[in-house]
Amino acid sequence: MVRAQPEPIAAEQGADKVTMKQRPLILAVVLPAPFGVRAEDASLMQKGYKILEAENAECDFSVSNYGVVIEGKATQATERRTYQFWVYSTESCNQGNNWAGRIGAFRITGDRLVRVDTERFTWSHVKGTDFNNQRMVVYAVTWGPQDGHCCPTVGQSIAFWFENGSLKARQLKT
Repeated sequence: MVRAQPEPIAAEQGADKVTMKQRPLILAVVLPAPFGVRAEDASLMQKGYKILEAENAECDFSVSNYGVVIEGKATQATERRTYQFWVYSTESCNQGNNWAGRIGAFRITGDRLVRVDTERFTWSHVKGTDFNNQRMVVYAVTWGPQDGHCCPTVGQSIAFWFENGSLKARQLKT
């Protein structure tokens, strides 16, 4: 790898030193698109975002993570279904003092998205996620039985995957 050095453009005299001003170095890198990425994928991603945004129109809405998972293993002969997972937060819904970390999921069917029910999963804050081809793991904090709304203390790690067209979830040991 060759590193380019910025080119000096002027010298300034200080009281006891000389400093060099430099032109900013602009470096562009073109990376090949991952194998299998299609223009339709971006269109489906945009559709999913717009659906979630519309569903949460009364809230401040922001997405933190997105991923695609496939139901079943590559060796299975059954139809392999593909799903979008979204991790997002909502705040100030209906002008209230409220917030939540949530997930959204859609089954990808051709160029359409079919909503998967994920309403039962909410947390105070989602700290991170991991994706692989067949599951998503959410690392979150939620409220314990004695916690005030301000101060959730219970950490959770939950794996999500699809089996026979149904969303499955399991608390991982932490």
